[in-house]
Amino acid sequence: MKIPTSQGIPIVDMSQHTTRWQEIVRELRQALQYTGFVYLVNHGIPEHIVNCAFQQSVKLFALPLEDKMKFERDLDDTFHGYTKPGLKVINPRSNTCLKELRESFDCNIYNGSSCPYPEDAGDFKPAMHALVSECKELAIVILKMLGDALDLSDQDYFLRHHKCLWKETVPNYTSLRSLFYPQITEDISGAIRFDEHTDYGTFTLLFQDDVGGLEVKTQDGKWIPATPIPGSIVVNTGDLLNSWSGGLYASTFHRVVVPQDEYRKQKPRQSIAFFVKPDNDTVVAPLVNPEIPSKIPEFQNITAGEHFKQRTMSTRRT
Repeated sequence: MKIPTSQGIPIVDMSQHTTRWQEIVRELRQALQYTGFVYLVNHGIPEHIVNCAFQQSVKLFALPLEDKMKFERDLDDTFHGYTKPGLKVINPRSNTCLKELRESFDCNIYNGSSCPYPEDAGDFKPAMHALVSECKELAIVILKMLGDALDLSDQDYFLRHHKCLWKETVPNYTSLRSLFYPQITEDISGAIRFDEHTDYGTFTLLFQDDVGGLEVKTQDGKWIPATPIPGSIVVNTGDLLNSWSGGLYASTFHRVVVPQDEYRKQKPRQSIAFFVKPDNDTVVAPLVNPEIPSKIPEFQNITAGEHFKQRTMSTRRT
């Protein structure tokens, strides 16, 4: 698994992508091959839609806990809903079982129009759905580019295994997650808010506020900041795309830390992530270098849906 050097995270300009297609394909392949992370600028998602999603998320997380818990995340079926702070183990391999102090609301796109939302959260539901619609369109473009970069004979291979992006009745765990990290009142600059991990699925689109704290692990084991760039989206490769690509696209470890800057340390942190995952019945196997075993053996002979459920439940504690 290739991971980044200390040179930083590349920036790819998506403007005029229909006429600059091959140029952008090459840049994406290089970025995800050697870093697993890339900033996208001029990506086409309107800024006002992103801002509205952040603003409405503030209203949601300001609700009393008992109101939010009425919409607790469904871990038996849709995986849609609210997760209170402290339920998720920071690192399930750790003996200390520290729990991360953040709260979140997952908006699953599978039958998403019928999923429940708090009525007292203002326009949270329409704001999330508007952003989901934009993320779907961008994800379709990226999937085409990723397949093109692998020189697949079936150029629509990835699209055919992500039908959820245009048909919400296809069982799938792709979701938009709004996250809220409370402000830090103690002097713990540099402490970890969310420990190192890789993402489970195909790739992630991440929208950051200006607080910062996201870090990416380098080839020599050091951490570099994914400093927020206004108007950009951070894209990172997930475990399943790493397996699909025969290890070509890196699935890189990343984490969230408390900023050193005193002003940012005392601000709450927000982010919104669109986790793109294959349709549930998809069995992921290497499309490139198939003679090389999967980097992570448990990906073999398991569907994308089962993989997601296993990974999600492994980090839960009651």
